[in-house]
Amino acid sequence: MKDGIETQKTSPTLEAAIAYVTRLLKEELTDEYKFHSYAHTFEVADLCEKMGAYYHLPDEDFENLLISAWFHDTGYTCCYNGHETTGAEIAEKFLASRGFDPKRIEIVKDLIMSTKIDAKPANLLQEILRDADIQHVGRKNFFVKGQLLREEWQSILGHTFNDLEWELTQYKFLTTSQFLTKYTKEKFKSRKKKNIEKQEAILYKLYDAKSKLPDTGKTGRGTETMYRVSYRNHINLSAIADRKANMMMSINTLILSAIIAIAGSGFAMVGGQRVEYYRFGIPIAVLLLTSLGSVIFAILSAKPNVTHNLASAIRLKERKSSILYFGNFTQMPLQDYLTDMETLRRDNKLLYDNMSTDLYYLGLVLKKKFKLLQASYTVFMAGLILAVVMLILILIYSKYISESPIL
Repeated sequence: MKDGIETQKTSPTLEAAIAYVTRLLKEELTDEYKFHSYAHTFEVADLCEKMGAYYHLPDEDFENLLISAWFHDTGYTCCYNGHETTGAEIAEKFLASRGFDPKRIEIVKDLIMSTKIDAKPANLLQEILRDADIQHVGRKNFFVKGQLLREEWQSILGHTFNDLEWELTQYKFLTTSQFLTKYTKEKFKSRKKKNIEKQEAILYKLYDAKSKLPDTGKTGRGTETMYRVSYRNHINLSAIADRKANMMMSINTLILSAIIAIAGSGFAMVGGQRVEYYRFGIPIAVLLLTSLGSVIFAILSAKPNVTHNLASAIRLKERKSSILYFGNFTQMPLQDYLTDMETLRRDNKLLYDNMSTDLYYLGLVLKKKFKLLQASYTVFMAGLILAVVMLILILIYSKYISESPIL
């Protein structure tokens, strides 16, 4: 027995590791570490031991798992960000000093690194440690633990949240954190569901309180009509631009095809006299190039333009993004999207800000479309005028040469 943990498969190295980590965390961690404290490490190690017994792990795997559980947060004694790497180094130094197997040291280090938020556990041991590290999402003390973490972030990192921002952060963590092992899925499923329901109730209460404040951003039918008409106008203008672009593509494609066919067959038939026809090649080349330029601009105008501006709760509030545009929300996890849509539904001002942002970006797309379309028409018109003028000059010059007396 060590600190309340029944070490069913204890060893001198494990006993020494528990004593070392216990002393390190209690002496080096300040009172600011309200969540990542010795108590958290104790809880993680305790659950790892229970799960190790449940899965009948071999002695060596069991020892590796428990050593990793005790060392996984020791990096907080040196730094906050990147503490997993530091914790792995602390464990390596301790185990090496005791002549621990180098291969097993690497396993312990990999186990500690698997607790990173973006890591993907590669085996059962890593899944057990990862589940033990987030076990509070399936326990009654989730909300108490959350408040401790909030205070820790504020004290150490300077991160401040209002109540709504924090509860949204908690809700996201609850709904995105998934248990990986059969043991934790069965043990914590019911409580996790209750925690999510309670978190949703807290959010609804905050939203309702916010809706009762002055200047809630509520609007009347006139504003709704304005947005409806604006969206319809943007859609109609976009359709007009696409029709004009398609028309330019059709016309210029026909001109290009005709020029290529006529020019090719014409030069083929004249044989030895084809030099006389080269004078007409200049206006043909001009018309060919300008038609090509015109159709390129038309294609660019009609080409689908999907912008990507990742939406988030913060960007929504700062009006830097709109969740209403598919190019933004399709990059979000489903649960984040549903949460933010719920936020919009309950906050009229934020909803209309999002609609205004969406209209703004639609306007930018329309501006680009019509600018390219204008360039297509300009190039096409200039090519026609230039080709006709050059053809007239060539005909006048040819007539003048043919009527001149032979000297």
